[in-house]
Amino acid sequence: MSNFYAEIIGEPRLKFGNGVTEKLTFTGLYKGGPFDIHQLSRKEKLNVLFIYPKGKKDISDYMFDKLVSGYKNFNGFNKLFRQDLQKINELEIPIKSISQDTIIANQYKSKLKDFLQNQRNEIDIAIIMHLGKRHFSYESPYFSTKILLAAHGKPTQSIDIEKFENLIGNDNLAYYLANVSLAIYAKTGGKPWALDIGSGGSDLILGVGGTRIDTQNYFAFTTLFERNGTFDYWASDISRNNEDYVKLLKSQINKVIDDYIKEHPETEVRKISFHIAGKRPGKLEKQAVLEVMEERGTEFEYALFHINTSSLFWIINDKNNFFLPDEGLKVMITSKDFLIIVEGYKPTVRSIQRLVKPLRITAIDFTVPYEEIHNMVKEIYWLTRMNWRGFRSKKIPISVYYSQILAYLLYELRMHDREGVFNDIMLETSLRRKAWFL
Repeated sequence: MSNFYAEIIGEPRLKFGNGVTEKLTFTGLYKGGPFDIHQLSRKEKLNVLFIYPKGKKDISDYMFDKLVSGYKNFNGFNKLFRQDLQKINELEIPIKSISQDTIIANQYKSKLKDFLQNQRNEIDIAIIMHLGKRHFSYESPYFSTKILLAAHGKPTQSIDIEKFENLIGNDNLAYYLANVSLAIYAKTGGKPWALDIGSGGSDLILGVGGTRIDTQNYFAFTTLFERNGTFDYWASDISRNNEDYVKLLKSQINKVIDDYIKEHPETEVRKISFHIAGKRPGKLEKQAVLEVMEERGTEFEYALFHINTSSLFWIINDKNNFFLPDEGLKVMITSKDFLIIVEGYKPTVRSIQRLVKPLRITAIDFTVPYEEIHNMVKEIYWLTRMNWRGFRSKKIPISVYYSQILAYLLYELRMHDREGVFNDIMLETSLRRKAWFL
């Protein structure tokens, strides 16, 4: 029988506004407001455009009222984020039929195009209320509106109007409104919370990867995160072949690093960690990272990690009814290969009631001292607590998760581009520093 070294990684504390630190996101926001509350570029009000089907104005008004004034234990957007919501306009879509999805999508698109020609600069985000997915086989208001607004640099928040109506009067509506509020704040460029970190670990974290579009082309992605885990920037390009894919990734990596250093001259950047995802380490991604680091010489120390969310390993503990290992358990398979339990048994709170596969984290290549590898593995675990997609969102390191959902969204928008505006999204600089894809 083999013996393995194991330890428990402590749960991170999170930073909020006004110096507040908490482990619980909801509590931290109510006590201190968002992490970036004192950022000079932060707006006092967010201007919201509401779009809804004909006959649903009352539902639209009800939702906006509850977002602002609150509902039960949700006390309203301002109480969480210290920022006001202002409805500056609304569009009522004259839906004549629910049987033809193309007609409905075109009705949303036509009304929105007219609006954007005149008033697009006034809005910060659009809330799109539409019928649920079961009404649409391919074309939908979700994509027809999202692609138009993204091409103008405007994020959107989609609302399944039937789901929302079913929540009215239900206690779960408070949780739903809180998640919508979080999405609005993050998508418009806000930073709800950050990791409360000490010394050690990375100065910058880059998620690097791609997704295949067709037999020849890839989306190449690079996402940038500060050492406190907050999202900072995304870059994406379409490649024509493998060689072009590597060149694009190298260009993105250099650009995001150089831009960050230029915009943060007071911040020393010496250690960079790169994260790539998938069942196997990507050879092309590895090639791009290593070539960039070699070309930049001794400017940075680095570590390249492969993060596998679907490895073949399981970890079982027979000391509780659901065989759950302790949350935060790190098992060292080899000196460079680790398993981490991101969801597991918690002795003081109600735990999940199912086994969750551990993350497998492998240090592929590094020039940082070996002791920093352990700090960076802990950092990867802590990044599972930085998902701004919801208050109980998926626990997966955002350095790989954000790239996955960005890749999916851009792929779908490209497939649904009937107006020929997809390239405008790729060139729209105002979206680059916003997590609009959440």
